[in-house]
Amino acid sequence: MKEQHKLFLFFRDKKLEKEYRLNYDDEMRLPLRFGIIISIVSWVSALYLVYTIVPDKASWLGPLTLAVICPLFIFITWATFWPSWRGRYHTLGAISNLWAGLYVVYFCSQFPKGGYIILPTLIFIIFFGSYMVRLRWLTGFFAALIYIATYQVYLLKYSDLASDQILLHSFVSWLTLSFSFFAGRISESNNRIRFIQNKTISSQADEIKKEKEAADKLLLNILPPFIADELKSGEQILGTHHRDCSVLFADLEGFTELCTSLDAVDLVRVLNDIFSEFDQLAEKYELEKIKTMGDGYMIVGGLTKSRSNHLVDITNFAIEIRNLINNGPEYQKYGLKLRVGIHTGPVVAGVIGLTKFQYDLWGETVNLASRLESEGESDKIQVSETVYSRLRDKFELTERGQVELKGFGKVLTYYLNNTKVVNKPQISTGMIDVSREQD
Repeated sequence: MKEQHKLFLFFRDKKLEKEYRLNYDDEMRLPLRFGIIISIVSWVSALYLVYTIVPDKASWLGPLTLAVICPLFIFITWATFWPSWRGRYHTLGAISNLWAGLYVVYFCSQFPKGGYIILPTLIFIIFFGSYMVRLRWLTGFFAALIYIATYQVYLLKYSDLASDQILLHSFVSWLTLSFSFFAGRISESNNRIRFIQNKTISSQADEIKKEKEAADKLLLNILPPFIADELKSGEQILGTHHRDCSVLFADLEGFTELCTSLDAVDLVRVLNDIFSEFDQLAEKYELEKIKTMGDGYMIVGGLTKSRSNHLVDITNFAIEIRNLINNGPEYQKYGLKLRVGIHTGPVVAGVIGLTKFQYDLWGETVNLASRLESEGESDKIQVSETVYSRLRDKFELTERGQVELKGFGKVLTYYLNNTKVVNKPQISTGMIDVSREQD
């Protein structure tokens, strides 16, 4: 529990106390307006008594009552809609009760034989006492104390009640004040405890939300969004067959030699700078980075239906990363060049194992893209015949000829000559869950 004044209950932390008061006022806004409505109804009823019981005084007592009460109600109602008064509702509530209460004593004194002097006591019990419990207890208590003291003075000096009636009214009034004193203090103490509890719960909820967002962000840095969602929902991922994806492998030529001339820290920094820029371009084209292997980089397009032009996207990505390496002064200083391989076709994707999840791809498409990169030439983007047939109308491609690729034999390949990205035509794609695919 935050440090509080033992008697007056306020928080010693001024910032926290101000926050509590603003929170209190937010809770009190509607009850205060509701109290005003009750008061209006009560005073309308009181005016009816004036015209029926003391009609000879109605000509001046009615207008006086309206002049005393109406401006107060109008002002308080206006204040609850005005932001600058937020934080002062407890004071307005206490003043309105005191103002109306004092006038009630005078109002009732105008009735004959003092019989209606009991009304202030009843009004205090019904309205003042119950409403004071809702006020901050110290402010409400002093307002009620002034009211009861004024009422007591009138009973003793100006009323024509018998002594036993005065005693009864006084007893009821002071008993109600005593009850309101303790009830108000207990109520405010509980309100402050609840405020701290809600603040603590809210703070803990914010922390949990931040931790969850951090965990989700970390998971999304490891896995594609749709796979991360499946893992969080508890689903078992057996693997997904994607009928049409584009796979790219890239390797930095000259990096192995660089390992002998740079210390470990500088070496990692250079590699991190390069792959970080690759990551930004991958995000630009909405491609999924799969992994890095030393100085190698693997990426795929077409895992989601939202990017039907994935082959054009991944080809433009290849152009941009080659330009990045060729035009970067620091990379040129180290003599780095890029070797890229691209193939398109069906793949199987999934997460294997129970710990240290890694999303990966398998299939002939992946293997061929890897071979196209490893058997390519420095500063070249080598693509398969399938890629050539789908991109020849949009990109500038040159036939390399038959190339011996391990595991595939002789394969016809092409080089991509473009140095600038091109517009993206729409190319269809499809994906199904391998666990549901029929033979």
